[in-house]
Amino acid sequence: MGFMDYRYIPILGVRPAEMKGLEELAPNAKDAMLPYIVLQPWLSANELASAVARVNAAVGVRTIIADMSEPMPIGGKRRPVHDAFDLLRNSADGYQHYVEFIAENENFIPAVQLSDLTQIDRQIARLAELDRDVAVRLHEPMLQYAGNIAARFEGVIPSDRIHFILDFEKQNRDILVKAAISLRTIRNIRNALPDCSVSVSASTFPESFVGLGHQDIFERRFHAVVSEALHAENIIYCDRGSARAEALGGGGGSPAPRIDLANISRWHFFRVDDAADKIEGFRRAANNAMEADCWDDLGIWGTEYIKRTGDDDETDIIDTATKCTAARINIHLHTQATDGGGDEGGSEEVGWTD
Repeated sequence: MGFMDYRYIPILGVRPAEMKGLEELAPNAKDAMLPYIVLQPWLSANELASAVARVNAAVGVRTIIADMSEPMPIGGKRRPVHDAFDLLRNSADGYQHYVEFIAENENFIPAVQLSDLTQIDRQIARLAELDRDVAVRLHEPMLQYAGNIAARFEGVIPSDRIHFILDFEKQNRDILVKAAISLRTIRNIRNALPDCSVSVSASTFPESFVGLGHQDIFERRFHAVVSEALHAENIIYCDRGSARAEALGGGGGSPAPRIDLANISRWHFFRVDDAADKIEGFRRAANNAMEADCWDDLGIWGTEYIKRTGDDDETDIIDTATKCTAARINIHLHTQATDGGGDEGGSEEVGWTD
C-alpha cells in the first residue's frame, strides 16, 4: 500500500491511553489509518523491544511510521532502554543504527531524522536501500528548509513514495492563519517532488475545561482550507489523535471527573464538579453524555466503555483520567478514520488538569 491508500494519519506516543485507544479499534478503522508513532520507552520496561511489542500489539502488526526524534525525559533511574534510544538517535553515518532498526521491523516506515542535517544525504541514501516509503515531519521552525530538504530526495527516492507532514504542534482556534505558510511550503516541496503526498497537523485539544462544554476540532478546518487550495491533490488528514502535542506537568490535584465525546468536527465535554466521589462523578458524566444530542452509539469500544460506566456495574468502568482519555482517543480515531461511520466490521496522558 502507498500513502494515498490511507485516509488518516494520527500522530501518537507510546503511552497507555493512546496505545489502548488504538488497540481497541475495529479492524476496518485500523486498515484505514497509518499511525505515525513517536517511539518512547514503554512504562518502566528496560528494553526497547517492549515498546516495539506494545506498538505491534496495538496496531496488529500493521504498517506504521516509526519516529525516534523526540527524546523523552527519563523521570527516575536511567535504564538500559534509554541507552538503546540514545543509540538510535546517534546521527553517525547517516543514522546507521536507526536505519538498521527500521530494516529489522518490516512493518515500519522510516521518518527522516533531522536533528543533524549534515547527515541528511547519507541518511536518504541509506533509506533508499530499504526500498520503502519514507515520511518527513517538519515542525514549524524547519519549514523554511522544506524545499531544500525535498530537493535532497530528487533522483534517489521516487516522489510518490515520500510523505511530508507539516506539524504545527500546539495551536488554538487561530490555526487557520497558518494556511498561507502551509501552502507556500507545500509549493516549495512539490517544486522538487511533484508527486509527493502531504499533511498538515496540529493539536488544538484544550488544556482547561472549566465552563467548557464543547470545542470545534480546528485541525479539521485547517485541513479543509489547505485541501481545498490544493484541489485535494495527494493530501491526507493528520492530527494528534485527540491527544496533546506535549504532556502537561503534574500538580493541581485530581481533575474533576469528565467524559469526552468526539464527533467528526467537534469535541464535547461532560464534567461533574460536585460528585460525592469519583465513581459517582464519572457515572453522572457518562449518563450526561449519553443523554446529550451529540451522543452517537457507534457500537465501538469507546462508546461501550462509556455505556458501561453509566450502568450500576462497577467492573472495569471509566474511573481515571487515563481511562477517559483512552475512550476519547478510541472514539476520535474511529471517527476520523471512518469519516464518522458506525458500521464496524468484524505512560498515561499526564497533566489532565483544570
